[in-house]
Amino acid sequence: MPAVKNVRYVTKREYPTMEDALYAAEGLTADYEERLQIAAELSGVSVDEVRAVADAQAAEMAKLSTMRMTSTVRSNSGSAVVVERRRTRTVVMPRSLTLA
Repeated sequence: MPAVKNVRYVTKREYPTMEDALYAAEGLTADYEERLQIAAELSGVSVDEVRAVADAQAAEMAKLSTMRMTSTVRSNSGSAVVVERRRTRTVVMPRSLTLA
């Protein structure tokens, strides 16, 4: 078996994406500003850039937060039934905190 000499290992360090950093910061603190600072430090970018991504995520989740289903019921009254369900579980910050 040949001997291996002078082997040099290089460790590559990649910063997490801003979405991953925001998700990690959500588990660490409940304060919105602290989440932004933690995510900025984790991802290696400024707080303003993280804030823009967090606002975009909150806007996207607000669009998806309501599911509307409409169906017509044929009965003697002839009325329509509209069912709305709001999702209670969100991945990003609550909307009330992001629009401050």
